[in-house]
Amino acid sequence: MLEGSVRRAGNRLRVTGQLIDAETGHHLWAERYDRLLEDLFVPQDELTDGIVGALEGVVGQAEAGRVHRKPPGSQDAWDAFMRGWWHMQRMTREDFEIASPQFRAAAQLDPEFALPHVGQALVCLLQAHFPRGTASCACARLG
Repeated sequence: MLEGSVRRAGNRLRVTGQLIDAETGHHLWAERYDRLLEDLFVPQDELTDGIVGALEGVVGQAEAGRVHRKPPGSQDAWDAFMRGWWHMQRMTREDFEIASPQFRAAAQLDPEFALPHVGQALVCLLQAHFPRGTASCACARLG
């Protein structure tokens, strides 16, 4: 929830705003802007930037939690994902090449299951970090 106020004293303008988590009542962000009335759009832009910046972190955390809470629609998809994850975490070139097809299989078994896409993206990043000559990257699109 966003709450705030705008007050004027002569040619001075004070704008305050705070972002509050409506479920917990915790303050997520708060700011006060004191400006001359002649540059009215400056505090408006600063306030907007502050709110957007605060929301990016909050929404990102909530979205990540939602993704991790959503169970896969298929146990086979979960099994393939977990096999891929195990191999990916071994951090060897050979294991990256085993993990990638496991993530692709998991995504094909359950296209709504987000974690295989995360795993495949990590494999691509790790392969780029550990290049090996002209070997091809296993970074094919999942879906």
